[in-house]
Amino acid sequence: MRATVLIPALAACSPGAADTGDGPGTSDARQGCRSCAIRDAHSYSIELRLQVQRAPLAVGRDATLRWSELGHDIFGRPLDPRTDLVSATLFHFHDLDPGALLADLSENRLRQETVGAFWSCDPQGGACALSSFSILGHALIPSTDFVDELGPYLLVLSSGRDGGIRSMIFLDPGPIGGPSTARVLDGSAHAQILPDLSPPDALFLASGPEVELDWSALSLDAWGDPLQASRLDRLRLDRLALDPVEIGTHLAELESLSQESWEAPIAGRSALRLGELQGETPLLGVDAESTWLATAWCDTCLFDLPVFAVLLRPASAPQLRHPARVQ
Repeated sequence: MRATVLIPALAACSPGAADTGDGPGTSDARQGCRSCAIRDAHSYSIELRLQVQRAPLAVGRDATLRWSELGHDIFGRPLDPRTDLVSATLFHFHDLDPGALLADLSENRLRQETVGAFWSCDPQGGACALSSFSILGHALIPSTDFVDELGPYLLVLSSGRDGGIRSMIFLDPGPIGGPSTARVLDGSAHAQILPDLSPPDALFLASGPEVELDWSALSLDAWGDPLQASRLDRLRLDRLALDPVEIGTHLAELESLSQESWEAPIAGRSALRLGELQGETPLLGVDAESTWLATAWCDTCLFDLPVFAVLLRPASAPQLRHPARVQ
């Protein structure tokens, strides 16, 4: 039986209507704000370039898809396929060629109407046969479900049931005598965050843990799409040794670059006091000796990247001189 259920999760990650609201006052570099409104001018932007390899397989025949050798995800972050992968999903797309599909994914969107079918398997064994993929109890049948006239197939390995893409590979039904195994390796997919040489405006804070960050006035996410604030799950603050100009290209590496971090759940919220963030040490505020970055995260979004990212600076810190934007 051919599965025709449309994707419920990754397609839901595409941008929708913005959650808007009136925020508190603006940030004053001399005095700093205590109730600090995060606005669109404060957030870093993300522009993504994706490359995904294609693997030929014998058309209409069962085959093995193997990812046990995968050691890094699409952003180059270490990955253990036995513990870090939660979902392995094979998608079939119709009326969409691989180039157009990658263009959509690089803009953080996946149009549900382009998904013809999808099937899943448990990824923690490091491999699955095509015939072991299923949807709602109905297994993929290679002789009818894996044929060249149906369009491109994309295997997606994720760290969550509803998002968090870690790696991908296109599967091409080829000659009947073609390969019977496809391997997902470190080079099978690569994602690069393109540099933005003009960092956004910093948010200048007053001192102390009672300072409040309020994102109710933020209308766009880091991709330039309407912010879906109701999907935000957690807020993170990192102390970094990076120049603000460098931050934009390292948003996928905060875990490894952070000198210290604090985090708090924010589901259903639009504001949070710094003192609510939890880490190995109490957070007393931000200083001028380090670079401080506040990021919001969504556990069901396509990519494990910040939904918004804001540079925080203490009051009276010197203004940064940004180079002109390169066109």
